[in-house]
Amino acid sequence: MMEFSMQSAPMLLGKITILLISAFALNFLLRRASASARNILWTTALAGALVLPLLSVLGPAWRVRAPLSSAAASPIVKLMTQPSAVSPVSSNDAHEMAPAIASSKIEQGSHSALSNDRRPWNWPFVLGLVWLTGTLWIVVQIAVGLRLVDQAWRNSHALDGRMTRIAQEAQASMRIARHIEVCVADARSGIAAPIMWGARRPIVLLPSQSADWPDECVRAALLHEFAHIQRWDWPTRIATQIMCALYWFHPLVWMATRQIRETSERACDDCVLNAGVAPADYAQRLIDVLRSIPEGARPPRAAIAMALPNETEGRIRAVLASGLSRRAITRKWAISGMLLALAIVLPISALRLAAKEEAADSDTAPTSEVVYTGGRVELLGITEYPAPGKTWWNAGGKRLSAPPIDTNPHGSLGFTGKYTAREFAFRVIGAPIDAGIATDVPGETSGGMWTNASKDVTTVAVNALLPSDTRTTSVRVGLAAGPWEPLNEFDPWGLSMGSLSWRGHNVTIGVSDLSLFSGSAGLTVTNTVVDGATRVVAIDQHNIVHVGKGTSSGVSGTTQMQSLHFEGMKISDVKKIVFQARPYEWREFKNLPLEPQK
Repeated sequence: MMEFSMQSAPMLLGKITILLISAFALNFLLRRASASARNILWTTALAGALVLPLLSVLGPAWRVRAPLSSAAASPIVKLMTQPSAVSPVSSNDAHEMAPAIASSKIEQGSHSALSNDRRPWNWPFVLGLVWLTGTLWIVVQIAVGLRLVDQAWRNSHALDGRMTRIAQEAQASMRIARHIEVCVADARSGIAAPIMWGARRPIVLLPSQSADWPDECVRAALLHEFAHIQRWDWPTRIATQIMCALYWFHPLVWMATRQIRETSERACDDCVLNAGVAPADYAQRLIDVLRSIPEGARPPRAAIAMALPNETEGRIRAVLASGLSRRAITRKWAISGMLLALAIVLPISALRLAAKEEAADSDTAPTSEVVYTGGRVELLGITEYPAPGKTWWNAGGKRLSAPPIDTNPHGSLGFTGKYTAREFAFRVIGAPIDAGIATDVPGETSGGMWTNASKDVTTVAVNALLPSDTRTTSVRVGLAAGPWEPLNEFDPWGLSMGSLSWRGHNVTIGVSDLSLFSGSAGLTVTNTVVDGATRVVAIDQHNIVHVGKGTSSGVSGTTQMQSLHFEGMKISDVKKIVFQARPYEWREFKNLPLEPQK
């Protein structure tokens, strides 16, 4: 099943584009058909576009293989917020793996100023925010329009005897059984042309100047608005506005919306002519109504107006044209059109890019690259460790022609035939140089390291012992590249131990007295931060931030100890000490082969 997310949005937009292009092509083939028939085409196309997201999620899948790059073919894997359980190792096995087994957590030292805290733009979030802003703007306009027509109706006046008789005759001509409320708008309401809205209890509102119109003009206006009611055009008009709100950035959506509006108006004009109004007389009535509209007046967005200055000229030409089909669509043809639209929409909704989706949905698909908020991590390769002339292979088990990373043995993994030693090499791309990096391999690990750190790329290697009968494994990599969160502040002259809660974990932080380290102010820090990268900064008397530099001097259980100094900073310059942390964002490299393909 396809997950509807930012990753599936481009595919959904592509499907809607294909659907609308198909509608334009069919509209060209039906250019000699009646306006009613072409309106059915555009209405069904709109309905298909609205249900496409739902059909894409719940409907059947039609997979089309497409050549994708390795990066594009890599699935976006789930975010893991809790550390996974590590494969258990007995005490006897642990003794056989002596001399020492260290934690798999690897943290890169912090050695940059606050200017390096800037993260790359989170484009999915930015684009989502822009889309939401545009959508809300149109939704607000619809809501305001509904409010305006409701106020205009509440302040309206009942029809006089002459107009009531004309309204009853026009409703009988259109054979509408529903109750229709027809009123005359107050002169201060801003209603300048006949409008209608509502579905179950429709309302027609005539402008205040309609009291001076001749009977023929009132009858033509009412016949036109009643035709909208007979055809149930108002729900369709609201649906088009919802479509524009959801896809306001898509030009084809606005073009399709215009086609729906124009074909709807022309279909209603045809209904008026079929009711016995002469084309020349009706054209004159349209001109009369248009002339009565004050310059710059616009009907409320939530209502259907009889005449709009920028669209009426084409309608008048169509009314006066001879040889045009003016047949109303029958129920049989309407059902046929809907079935045709369904035959087009279903294959489009079922379209999938198999190369991407099958990798994302399969529990056995290996992962070679994952994306984080602050960058991405690529699996460079897997190799035997230690072994001379090591063979490297990628996430799919294919042998690599050359080692992707030059790593020298930096830890000892004593093991017996019960265990297989492997080394995993990763590359972190796009993250800040002071980003925290952590790994979690099921089994026992030793000798984690990071190398080749630069502004944009950091290479990480980790070694692991796994049971010899293991054929595949999954490795988690955590990246802490988000904004720093202050956990505790310390007075430099009263430094002590602090206890607090951070992201659901109890944390203790201890800071020693300031002293000289390499000629600069320095201190020793202990902390029990779990699942996060840490750093210590000093604020001087001018509120300038200095990031502590140094290395970890020891780890005991969950307690870490660091010796730090603030380069070029005197002890007397320190105003306060701030301990900061940022959480790891975990991703999983799934089902990695522990042997190359033969």
